[in-house]
Amino acid sequence: MAKRGRKSADDPDQLLLPFRPLVVKFDNGEVDHVPRINHRDIRSREQGLAQIDRWHGSKPMLYRTTNLDHSLRVAEITDELGNLVPDSTQYDRQLARAAAKVHDDIEIKIGDIDAGAKTRGTKADHQRIKDLETRAVEELIVMFDGLYVNGVRYERALRVSQNLRTAEGQVAKLADRLDGLCEAAHEYLAGNTGPVKRVTDGDGKLMHQDRFLDMANNYLLVRLPAEFAKYELWQVMIDAHPDHPFLNLPKRLRQRRKFALHTRESIEQPTSLAFYNLWRTLAKRAVGVQALVETRQGEYQPELEVRGYEKPESKNPPSKGYNEIRKKSNK
Repeated sequence: MAKRGRKSADDPDQLLLPFRPLVVKFDNGEVDHVPRINHRDIRSREQGLAQIDRWHGSKPMLYRTTNLDHSLRVAEITDELGNLVPDSTQYDRQLARAAAKVHDDIEIKIGDIDAGAKTRGTKADHQRIKDLETRAVEELIVMFDGLYVNGVRYERALRVSQNLRTAEGQVAKLADRLDGLCEAAHEYLAGNTGPVKRVTDGDGKLMHQDRFLDMANNYLLVRLPAEFAKYELWQVMIDAHPDHPFLNLPKRLRQRRKFALHTRESIEQPTSLAFYNLWRTLAKRAVGVQALVETRQGEYQPELEVRGYEKPESKNPPSKGYNEIRKKSNK
């Protein structure tokens, strides 16, 4: 069990976290990503989340954000989905939002474990991950003893976020999946095709598939359908609200021929994807417009080869990126 975080001499109301990463090592010798966190700088769970990049296995990613941005977006999506939960369901909106905010806190301890690495792992690897997640939960509860998130005690919020038998946990899970889908769509619509590979479609024909288009379609064709069949509340919500953008999803996204980087102007223009349009609205509310249009420093490559790529004229060209700007503003 982790020791309680000691108080900072400079700021007695903040915690110095006893950060010890829990490393995931697979049977094939692969060691998955562990966040490079300087625990001496951590004063809150938010700072820990802000140091963990999303989609660490996908490079380049023009609009890469952090687990902190992700948790805030998932909380907004959870609020939206809460409107679709039947009145007959015992559901606490405040608890659901709190669970959404902390659903990835265990990654402060074990890092962002890539879904592909999990797929390649053995049953023993999967059990090892579950054991580490359980240990991470218990250590985090001690580390953040006395903390409240969205008016909910931290321990309760964290346990509910990991308990998919609860209505709140299931709604937060759906919000998490929708945010991942829309992150991939956001990249693809900006022209980041990433590494292109050849795959075989359902008719046996060879075709080119783009990385982020492939990821978005993996959500639409594989991950979401499997989980809609698994979580009864999701299906109940679809039956009650079949036309809601987050529940009336397309079967798959089609390849495009023209792309353009996102700008403050373009981000206000609707697309043909209703679910993505709604996500942008909620994302702007959660993390601001800047996070949707600023590219990450070091990942934006003007020479990036993209079919039909058109760089738009904009008064707000890509610069150092939202996270770098925010770090400076917080100093």
